[in-house]
Amino acid sequence: SMGLVETLRRFRGDVTLDPDTANPELILSEDRRSVQRGDLRQALPDSPERFDPGPCVLGQERFTSGRHYWEVEVGDRTSWALGVCRENVNRKEKGELSAGNGFWILVFLGSYYNSSERALAPLRDPPRRVGIFLDYEAGHLSFYSATDGSLLFIFPEIPFSGTLRPLFSPLSSSPTPMTICRPKGGS
Repeated sequence: SMGLVETLRRFRGDVTLDPDTANPELILSEDRRSVQRGDLRQALPDSPERFDPGPCVLGQERFTSGRHYWEVEVGDRTSWALGVCRENVNRKEKGELSAGNGFWILVFLGSYYNSSERALAPLRDPPRRVGIFLDYEAGHLSFYSATDGSLLFIFPEIPFSGTLRPLFSPLSSSPTPMTICRPKGGS
């Protein structure tokens, strides 16, 4: 039921994208709420904070405690990854975006969700909007369909430490952007 998602919305913060972290193939909207993967690399200054080659961008927000919730419109995209990572992850590696490397993410590839730990069953009805709830002290990170309120996946009991950032990845190019929903009204 939508009851749980309605409750979690009390913890909604305003999350926006940090252009300094965006892979050069990613195109951010002017309001820093939407991201798409383009077909060309943009000529952007290289810096330690920019993801490259990983097709990722971080949220501006930094979480060191508390409960946080945000929602992302994924629409009819056939691939995406969402979650959080440690502030100090290596952004230059081709490596696995795994929990061992400081990434806690849910990956959608057509019909499968998986975390870095295991593959999950295919979904007949993929959500068009995903809610992400971080409870830092409890060490929980959970993902919901904000369309029908169902739980998609939970990472239970992670001993979080240090600074976490929201992570967004449009794994493939698509006419449909990934868009962070505004906390109050509208999407």
